[in-house]
Amino acid sequence: MFRHCVWYLVNIKHPIYLSMASYTALLGTPNFLPHITIQSGLSKEKAVEVANRFKKYEKPFFSPSGWPKISKTSFKNVYRTKELDFYAVEQPLNTNGIFVEDIHISLAYSINRPLTQMELAMAPFCDRFYPADLEVVVADCTEEDPNKWYIIDDESV
Repeated sequence: MFRHCVWYLVNIKHPIYLSMASYTALLGTPNFLPHITIQSGLSKEKAVEVANRFKKYEKPFFSPSGWPKISKTSFKNVYRTKELDFYAVEQPLNTNGIFVEDIHISLAYSINRPLTQMELAMAPFCDRFYPADLEVVVADCTEEDPNKWYIIDDESV
């Protein structure tokens, strides 16, 4: 769906892991790896190139900016007769203390089911993400189900 992506993958010890697991269980939505997207929609080769470039530089810190929001992305592919609607609860983030449009961490995803304002109101608090909490990775996000997205380990790229 999103092809290959380059992420700042959040360390499993960060509190967001438990918060998101509880939130997705409450909503009955797919569980997925907490991440901040650097770039998506790439070929595997291009994703590896972008990841290698980002690995050379100091990682930023991220902090919440404002309130979570609901986004919707519609997809139509050649195998489908109707659109797939992909909803997300997104927490906008500041990068190194500066707000940058579209930088966010997704807290929940829903496929073909709109998320409600009450579900949005239940979104978990998002702690700051320090450089030590983050790792640059390439993810295979070709599947529609975020449960099936996975990290491509360094040896295979």
